[in-house]
Amino acid sequence: MRISFTGLLTILFLFATALHITAQTNLTIAQTKSKRKDVRWASQLIYVTGSWKENGPFSAEQLLGRPSLQSFVGTRNPCAWTSDKEINDDESIRQISNSDDVIRVAFDSALLAKQVAVVEAFNPSAVTQITLFSEAGESQVVYSAKPSMRGKNGRILCVFFPQTSFPVIEAEIRLQTSALQEWNQIDAIAISSSTDSVRAEILTVSYADKLSITPLDGAINSEYGETAPVISPDGKELYFARYKHPDNIEGSSATDIWFSQIAPDGKTFSAPVNLGAPLNDVHPNFVCTITPDGGAMLVANEYVPGLAPKHGVSLSMRTPEGWSFPKLQNVLKDYNRSRQGHYCISSDRKVLLSCSERDDTKGGLDIYISFLEPDLTWSEPINIGAALNTAGNESTVFLAPDTKTLFFSSNGYNGYGDNDIYISRRLDSTWKKWSQPLNLGKQINSDKWDGYFSIDAAAKIGYTVSSPYDNPNNQDIYKVTIPPELPIDPVALVSGSVIDAKTKQPVQSEIFFEDLLTGKQIGYAQTNDITQDYHIVLPVGKYYGFRAKANGYISVSENIDLRTLKQFTTKKVDLSLIPVEKGQSFSLNNIFFDFSKSDLKPESIPELLRLAEMLNNNPTLKLKISGHTDNIGNDKANKKLSHARARAVGNYLISQGISFTRLEIIGLGYEAPLASNDSESGRSQNRRVEFLILDH
Repeated sequence: MRISFTGLLTILFLFATALHITAQTNLTIAQTKSKRKDVRWASQLIYVTGSWKENGPFSAEQLLGRPSLQSFVGTRNPCAWTSDKEINDDESIRQISNSDDVIRVAFDSALLAKQVAVVEAFNPSAVTQITLFSEAGESQVVYSAKPSMRGKNGRILCVFFPQTSFPVIEAEIRLQTSALQEWNQIDAIAISSSTDSVRAEILTVSYADKLSITPLDGAINSEYGETAPVISPDGKELYFARYKHPDNIEGSSATDIWFSQIAPDGKTFSAPVNLGAPLNDVHPNFVCTITPDGGAMLVANEYVPGLAPKHGVSLSMRTPEGWSFPKLQNVLKDYNRSRQGHYCISSDRKVLLSCSERDDTKGGLDIYISFLEPDLTWSEPINIGAALNTAGNESTVFLAPDTKTLFFSSNGYNGYGDNDIYISRRLDSTWKKWSQPLNLGKQINSDKWDGYFSIDAAAKIGYTVSSPYDNPNNQDIYKVTIPPELPIDPVALVSGSVIDAKTKQPVQSEIFFEDLLTGKQIGYAQTNDITQDYHIVLPVGKYYGFRAKANGYISVSENIDLRTLKQFTTKKVDLSLIPVEKGQSFSLNNIFFDFSKSDLKPESIPELLRLAEMLNNNPTLKLKISGHTDNIGNDKANKKLSHARARAVGNYLISQGISFTRLEIIGLGYEAPLASNDSESGRSQNRRVEFLILDH
């Protein structure tokens, strides 16, 4: 037999290529702190002959980007492409065509390549040919083989060759899936200029080794399953669910909510107590979030007396008689096609995150977001986007008190086990732009199912759950010690009482906080029915005003500047409510002027708008507005300045429709100090605008 010179070169090339092929029989896992610059993962699909699904799980879009997840024996990967030449009738896989499949992908930038890698997620060895292309259309075949059975475990097929003579921008993969008896799945495709094998690296946080985890002792973890831990923002209470515990509600075959108090040392837990009815019944019960004031609890499901629960999420209030019957939260067009689900409410109670399966879900469970409407209903859930959601399941979502840092569990990324816990940061106010999710590392994530991650407001202690493949009988709760490197913005935990300024008695009220520079309301809370105090969490970066509101009272606002806050802090601030009665006087702390000037600063407007609204709602009410200064400067200048400031306030009220006949303006200079002028703090209290109710 005669062989042409061209044919001889082809044989020699294929022989040389074969000598440089390395097929990794299992997906290699490696921890990484940065992306390797010599690897390009496919970012654009040029064409594919067909996919078992048009979009979502098993579709061609799953070919793009980094490898999605680690394969297990006998496990198919929804985050990998599957040919449409195979159909699954739940009993067998039947080939419907003997023709080859062809995949062609492109990369973000061209590269002089020495390696191409194909991540075969399941039942590998259907690849028969790999061809690389330049932007100019040059091509080079770098791999040819016959399909052969190698078992179902995934692998990375790494093909090495002498450096290409042109920069590679596209790759074409041919597969003969009909030669194998099971699905063949492709997860990702890469080119590299390195002779080191391309790996399916796990993208972990840089501080992974500094995270430490310990199982809770027998006071919490029993021989029965413990799950869904939620720590109160002040770090003093732990709520969790127990599975089939003998002290659960009689007849319960699922989980009940339990509660334990945490000692100040953070190490000792009181004997857990079953919270009983109405929170617990014979159906699955668990807590999703505890609000910062400790007075409200978000729980899964809609509670229906005497009947099985329905899909939804409910809110229970802490009362002197115990936790109230959970009230369903009205979420527009809320539904879930999965029997599983989870919710989390933000610390400002303005955002509701959920994990559910809906019409626009990218895989199994996806993360969705709803926003609180003015009528206290929630907007229709919006898919949070492909930055976080995969063709796998995203679940057990938790939003840190800074409202920017998100923790969630997923099996759609390359990880250490069935489900791992990931962290991502919100990048803007749209709530749809997020940083690359990073794995919390092997200190936190095991080869088992890992989920739920709840932290306190100080971001020092967290709790999580691990179990063999989501087996509720074997779930245990673990305590996580969080290092300073974890990128959670500091917050201020502000608490105090709301007092009637006349009687000095506590008043049940709502607490509102706002951005003083924009006037935008940021969140709200309520005083605790039992302790009669309030707790709010204020994230770093804003100048806040906050106030109490109750019928028949005028609110006196306070403010706190957190624009330069560098670490977690606590602050106690009692709020006053002034009865709307003749003779009552009050100051508005959130009226601001520049030094020695009478022009109102923009951050004064929200406070004055509320005062104008109160006057409009009480048309017979008349006010005396008096300006006051400290004792710096001469008496004449101070009286002139104080009168000008009082007049500026009066003029603004008049601009809002208040008749000038209802206002009396006076400037008193430093004649009526509230505190000593010997200190700056005292002088600051004396620089004020004060109001006296003349008639009502």
